[in-house]
Amino acid sequence: MVCPKCGREYEGTKCPNCDGLDIIVNQDDYLKRRREYEEKQAALKSASSDNEEKNKSNEALRPDEILDKIVKAGGQARKKIVDKKTEKAQKENKIKKKTIIIGIVISIVVLAGILATYMLINHKEVTLYTIYDNAIYRLSETNMQQVCDYDEVLFESDNNSFHIQSIPQQFRDRTIKESMASSNGKYYCAFVYNHSSNNYSIILWNNENCNIVAENNKEKKLLYIDNDGYVIYQETEVINEEGSVGMTQLYISKVESDHNVTTTMISETVKDIYIYSDKKAVIFNDLDGKLYTYVYGKNPKKQLIAHDVTTVYGAVGDCLYLFSYKAQQVNTLKDCNGFIYKCDDLIYYYTFDFKDGKSIYLGKNNDANLTYIVDKNDVIMVSKNTLMRAKIVDKAIDTHTEIKVIDTYTEIAKLGTLGNIIYDSNSKSVIFINDNDSLMYYCKGKVTTISNEVTDGTLNWVANTKGGFTYVCNQAQMYCKNVKTSPVKITEEGNIAQNSEVFYQKGKLYFVNMDGKLYVCNDSGNNCNMIGEANRIILGK
Repeated sequence: MVCPKCGREYEGTKCPNCDGLDIIVNQDDYLKRRREYEEKQAALKSASSDNEEKNKSNEALRPDEILDKIVKAGGQARKKIVDKKTEKAQKENKIKKKTIIIGIVISIVVLAGILATYMLINHKEVTLYTIYDNAIYRLSETNMQQVCDYDEVLFESDNNSFHIQSIPQQFRDRTIKESMASSNGKYYCAFVYNHSSNNYSIILWNNENCNIVAENNKEKKLLYIDNDGYVIYQETEVINEEGSVGMTQLYISKVESDHNVTTTMISETVKDIYIYSDKKAVIFNDLDGKLYTYVYGKNPKKQLIAHDVTTVYGAVGDCLYLFSYKAQQVNTLKDCNGFIYKCDDLIYYYTFDFKDGKSIYLGKNNDANLTYIVDKNDVIMVSKNTLMRAKIVDKAIDTHTEIKVIDTYTEIAKLGTLGNIIYDSNSKSVIFINDNDSLMYYCKGKVTTISNEVTDGTLNWVANTKGGFTYVCNQAQMYCKNVKTSPVKITEEGNIAQNSEVFYQKGKLYFVNMDGKLYVCNDSGNNCNMIGEANRIILGK
């Protein structure tokens, strides 16, 4: 393209020489002008001479068509000067050459597929964004490019991925308390408040329609919206102006094809709630101590799991096997299907894979801040700053089979005050900081030390990796690709990341330090540079 300002040729939408205006191509206008040009050229061709038409028709052929004509012509001439035996030998030679070429092509395609699969397995193909000063920026290793204002987007339930979308015009005079988008960006919902009527509403919309899902004087909380337009939310009655509240109900609503809203009260009194999106399952206990699972969709099913349940513990973040009081209410991880529940001091593990509906008994524990790892027959428990292990065994009782854990737990280590652990399901390793401020990992009955003089509570996963983790040692941020590799320093002393959050993308590590400065460095730990300022980093799509 030639710049209209300075005359220099360049590629892209903006001249790098004179920094001229961006050239924005309108797709519809471009296609229209292209059709007009092609019609004009066709008219010119039809008015040309027969000889020109013949030549141009040859020129219009694709290279493979031209080659085909040449091969045919050569074959006809060859028949006049060679005998059938020679011709047959030549054809066989061609077949061999084609077979070799096809084999090479297939090998290249297979190799490319293997490499692509390897990359997808080890690192998710996502885009890093950062939020700063009420704006969202796309992040690269050299700069930040503004995408939109923060107020112009709706986040998904994970509070990371987002979609550029506005509240429908008729509701913009109301106070927006919460908003959420489905993961495919097809549906959006918002919880809004109308000051004039003192009403709370939940609205659901897409590119075609907008509906009021619920509207009354009860305070609401959005929990999840799925790709089929199901909205899961709770309502709590506000009793007086001092903020006293009544019971909390759990609902699920769906806008049908005829625009009618179908709403189901899942529970009249609800306490703990977890949603596993891959299973389309809602897990909750009510104030009467009954534990239920509710699977929604075409054939909704509510199932009573247990009585006298005091607490439920969901799966944590990106780990299928780690359950804790720190778990988020919504887990979007594929195949996440288990949870822990507590009946007074008795601990049980339940998974949707059980055909007989039985739970696994994990023993007694009166610690409210529980963390359990249940991976096949291995059980790891964190209770009162102690890391312990046990095995699941089968035990027959009165012709029925109850699956339970052996009564004796074996102590692995004493943990620091914050009980900071993570679990790598790929290597089956529990990584933890002990009471002597040493970073260690436990695997197959063996405890190995990674580093000493570690700050308790700073152990965390590196986002967008499988097995990578970070921690603070001697006031510097350290990084390990996995438990088998040596740690590398990614920051200087005192320049540590906020909440130990570090993100991986294309061989680079990104983090925001305690002063709000955005940094990038190689995953080998060198060439650490500041890009700009940021509040936090998020993983987009």
